[in-house]
Formats: sequence, C-alpha cells, structure tokens
Amino acid sequence: MIDPLSRLAILYGTDKFGYHDYTPNYHELLSARRGQRLSMLEIGVGGYGDENRGGESLEVWRDYFPEAQITGIDIQKKTMDLGPRVSIMQGSQIDSAFLEAVVRERGPFDIVLDDGSHRNEHVVETFGILYPRLKQQGVYIVEDVQTAFIPRLGGSLQLQQPNSVGFFAEWLQRLASGSAGDVVSLERFHNIVVVHKGGADGAGPTACTHRAILARSAADAAVPRLRGADIHSVADLSKAINEACETGVLFVEGWPDDLGLIHDLFVQIDHREIAVHYPDAPIHEFARHVLGMAAFGDGLILELGDNDYPSNFAFEPDHRRAVLAMRQMEEVLADPAAHEGGLLNFARMVMQFRDEEELDPIIARLASMGCTDRRYFEFAVRRLRAQGDMERLCQTYQEGVSHYPDNDHLLVGLARTHKTLGDIATSERMLQDRLAEKNGRSRVVANALSHFLQSQGRIEEAISVAESAVRLFPAPDRPRQLKRIVELCRRAGLNDRALRACEQLVALDPSDGEASLALEDLRAG
Repeated sequence: MIDPLSRLAILYGTDKFGYHDYTPNYHELLSARRGQRLSMLEIGVGGYGDENRGGESLEVWRDYFPEAQITGIDIQKKTMDLGPRVSIMQGSQIDSAFLEAVVRERGPFDIVLDDGSHRNEHVVETFGILYPRLKQQGVYIVEDVQTAFIPRLGGSLQLQQPNSVGFFAEWLQRLASGSAGDVVSLERFHNIVVVHKGGADGAGPTACTHRAILARSAADAAVPRLRGADIHSVADLSKAINEACETGVLFVEGWPDDLGLIHDLFVQIDHREIAVHYPDAPIHEFARHVLGMAAFGDGLILELGDNDYPSNFAFEPDHRRAVLAMRQMEEVLADPAAHEGGLLNFARMVMQFRDEEELDPIIARLASMGCTDRRYFEFAVRRLRAQGDMERLCQTYQEGVSHYPDNDHLLVGLARTHKTLGDIATSERMLQDRLAEKNGRSRVVANALSHFLQSQGRIEEAISVAESAVRLFPAPDRPRQLKRIVELCRRAGLNDRALRACEQLVALDPSDGEASLALEDLRAG
C-alpha cells in the first residue's frame, strides 16, 4: 500500500516519487508532524524560467501538512497562486539578506528542505545561513545530494570541499565526540541528508528513541544489536548487517574507535550515484543493503533492505523497483482527483520508458481537462505527427502558439506543418517574420528557415541564414552547422565561402580529419 505522501506526490506530479524514491522516506521522517501548526520552507519551486510552471512540491506539502504555512523560494519569478497557506518569494538561496527577510516574514521554520540549485557550494553556504535560524527541534533536509559526485556541479569522488556529502559527513565525528552543538542527529538516505536540531536544553532524539526501534518495541520484537567498540573491520560490520537483514534494522550501540567505515557508509549509501560517474570506484558490499542510516550521540541505527533504486542519471525502467513505482503511479493516477501535473509527469516517464502509444489516453484525458500546459502541447503534437494527422496537428500547434506566442519551437512546428499541407507561402512568412522579430537571434527559427530555403532550391539564401546563425549555437553544436554550410557551399560552387566555413570548422575541432582533408582540398583550389 502506498503511503499518503507518495500518493500526493504522484497526484501533483513532483519527481520526488518515480524518478526518485524520496517520499517514502519523507513520510517516515515527517508523518508524526502532520497535524502540527508548523512552518516549512522549500528552496526551489521548479519550472525553471517559466513563471507559471512549478510548485508541484509546494502543493504536496500544503496538503500533507493541513495546518502548516508553506513557503517556497526560487531564483526565478513565479506567479502561480497555490492558496492562502502558500507563499512564493523570489531570490537567491545564497543571498543572506534575502534569506533573513524570508525568515522574518514567514519564519522561523520548523522544516527546511533544500531542493534548490544542488550546487555543492550553494548547499553548504545555504545551510550556514539558515540552520542557525531553524526552530529548536527543527529538521533541515538536503535533497539530491548526488551532485556531491558530479564534477560539473562541484562534486568529486574525494569529496573535495565545498562538497555537500563531505560537509555533512564531517558532523559524524562531532556527534561521536559530543561536540556537535545543537545538532543532535544526522540521517542519511539515497540522495538525502537530514539534520535534526535539539531543543532548548540541547535534548533531542536518541538512538533508543528512533522510530525503527520504537516500532520493533511496539511489536514486541527483538532488535539486533552490535557494540560500536566491536567494529574493527569491514568483515565485522558486514557480518552484523547480513545477520540483521531479516529484521530490517541494526542498532549499533556507541561508536567504533575508527570512524572510517561509518564515514564510508554515510557516503556510499549513494553507491548508485557514485557508479554513474565513477564506475570503477570501490564500494563496500554492505552499502547496498543499508536503506537509511541515523547517527546519534549514543550510536547508530541502520535501516536495512534493498538500497538499489536506480539513479535518475541512469534510470533503469526495467528495474523491479522502477517497474513497481510506475505501476503505483498508474494506479494512483486512475483517481479522478489526479491533477494535470501528475498526468504530465507520468506522461514524460511514459514517453521516455514505454511505448509512446500509451501516451494517447493520457493526452486525451489532459485535453478533456482543458490543459494548456506547454508540456501537453509537446506530447500532443508528438503523437499527432507520429499518427500522420496533419490537420489536427496544425490545429494543435495553432492552439499552442496562441497560448505561448513567444515559444519558437511551437511556431517552427506550426510553420513546418503548413509546409507539409502545401501552404508554402504561410510557412515561409511565419519563419521570416519571427526571425526578423528576434533580430536574427533565434537559432531554432534560423535553422528551420535555412532548411526551408534549401528545400525550395534557394541554396544561397539558405547558406546566408545558416552562416548568420552559427554563433547562436553552443560551441559543441557549431561543427555540425559548419559542416552543413561547407557542403551547401561546395554544392553551389561557392568555394570561397566553403573555405571560410571549413577554416572555422578546423579551428573548432582540429582532430576532425575529414574536415582537415576538405580544407586542404579547398585551399588547393
């Protein structure tokens, strides 16, 4: 049976369930607070630069905590209205003045959830600003900490600082030595770190009062125990975990003298994420059997099970847990209470991982709801194009453009559909007008217009448009554009222009042997 938080996540369409497996852990962590009058802050609203998109997670928290005030912050402007208990503020998660203003206006907060930029330096800096302002007995959650292992986001296998996982791993030593201040507990799940703040007298949860221990006690079931002082090797910890797996929990009383293995476990709970970027990295086998780790001053609680949910960076739709998640999403979304966001999120997963024909009933349901989300139009035109229904495709594109007049992808799709239907003049006019409107600064439109002109045999015009657009493409995409220009120029006998484009191509990619040979040939005349 699916838990109530995961159900809400599916209905509203947050990726905290499906692409990730976060909400089951969050429900275990936060369910005792559901009826409280609390304040929650979530960093990151979603939807990127679209001011009317995102907010799915805020809707989930609003409904999960019916007495709570929910605040979201985002670097982008957001204008959606999510009800009187939800407020969205615009600003940077590392702007201390902004964050202090958020706390003054909407806090102090009982729960903070960092689902923002995910950059390691931002995670560490934001924690430094907000944790001191967190309420006593509050919970600070950091999500998507797999970026600790992604080089382009400041991550590394060595956890070179600033590094989110490395930063929080250092608190293990402080907990073990009794020098963690008001941090009374750390919890670790796949891609998640949780910090628990103590009360006024520094009191807080202990290993003995962890929910897994209390649940076993309530069921009058024994809890496997291991003295921390008896952990001297990988074999010691592995043996204890293997023997305790059937019970689902292991209580480590006290701390080992050497914290190296505990540090490794804290890090390697994300072994799936590590393997994506460092496939040869050594991983302790026991990390694959620890679903959660809770560290306290008096010891550790290890929640045991199959810690093997796929990484969203290398998602495996055929993995048994991913298959189960998709099945659960499908069952929940059969509920008429499902929201557009839930259907759109599921449609994205269906498009990626299943037969695209399965999109059709979802698209029909969204249409019956009057959905005008940009993603709906993207899914709808994709299927209509595959079905060859050009008349409906044209109508759907026109509707999409009416809702998103600045969206170049939708306009280009409409222009191409007019061309397919034989309305050549309208197709060209739309592309020419939009490119002029954008002062030539739309690579999507320029590329479409260049190919249109080529299809009409107007090669020199096609070349001119393509030449002016090369600079608009990201550097990795420019060689492909230049190769096309070289080919068109040579076909048209415009060798001087072909030479110029080929020189640019070789300068961008000196290792391209074919381009170098073409350049020699052009220079030889």
